[in-house]
This record gives sequence, C-alpha cells and structure tokens, in this order.
Amino acid sequence: MRSARLFSSFQPSRREDNAPATLYALVRAMGARVTKTAVWETLREHPDSASLLGLSDVLTTWRIENTALQLASVEQFRELPRPSWPTSANARAGLR
Repeated sequence: MRSARLFSSFQPSRREDNAPATLYALVRAMGARVTKTAVWETLREHPDSASLLGLSDVLTTWRIENTALQLASVEQFRELPRPSWPTSANARAGLR
C-alpha cells in the first residue's frame, strides 16, 4: 500500500513534531526537493502551525496545489480521485 510506504520512514519524537514531519513526508513523496529545516521553519512561522490550515497555507505558499476536506466517512475518502503528483512539483514550488 502506497500510504504505508509514504510514512514508513518518519517517526516524530514528540507530538508537536507530527505536523512538520507529516508535511515533510508528503512533499518528499510528491517529488519536491525541500529540506526538513525549510519545512520546520516555514511551518513554525505560521500562527496555526499544528493545524490543517497551517499545512495548507504552507503548501499554498510553495505553490503546491492542495485542498482541505472534512469527510464524514471512510467511504467518502475512497471515492475521491487519486492525486496526480507531477514530477515537476519542486519546480512549480520554487523549492530546491
């Protein structure tokens, strides 16, 4: 399963590390070349850094298309179209 592989290498050491670790795993899986330091610093500057709003705003800042959804069931999640992550995500985001 792809999601299992996506997050297999990240294990945040503290609860407050979860949001940046998750964001880093996601952008790396998308092919964006971004450092852990860049993720942590950019997210830390956001007033809602540990929220979905913070994650979405950081992705938007990096010009990475994203959408936040509130779903009522797992079935609704299964019905969503799979994302098509372009290999040039890092170029669009201006990340190195």
